[in-house]
Amino acid sequence: MGFPSHICSFPVTLDEGLKRGFSPVQIAEICSYHPANLTGLYPKKGTIAVGSDADLVFVDIGKSHVIKMEELNTVAPFNPWEGFKLNCWPTLTMLRGQVIFENGKQIQKMTVNISQDMSSKRLS
Repeated sequence: MGFPSHICSFPVTLDEGLKRGFSPVQIAEICSYHPANLTGLYPKKGTIAVGSDADLVFVDIGKSHVIKMEELNTVAPFNPWEGFKLNCWPTLTMLRGQVIFENGKQIQKMTVNISQDMSSKRLS
């Protein structure tokens, strides 16, 4: 079934972080760089650089958006953020340089091989 709130974790974190005075760069570090570094996936993940995976999310900051279950790409039967109003929303998502979501529509099927990403990494 999945973890119902995970699909909204980035836009909610971004929205709440901006309200509390964090910059977009600080939020990117919190949501991307630090997790990649802690799990040993940096610099393949967690940065924009030559040789990195090009996993990117483009966000319209200032776009008012209410979270609705019918627009979420999930099999979970509920989301605790449903009805929550945000002042930003992702408009484009790229996985390894390929557009997979654009303006709420799935463009390409996601294929993620966690074991491949983690094969040479050791968590300590």
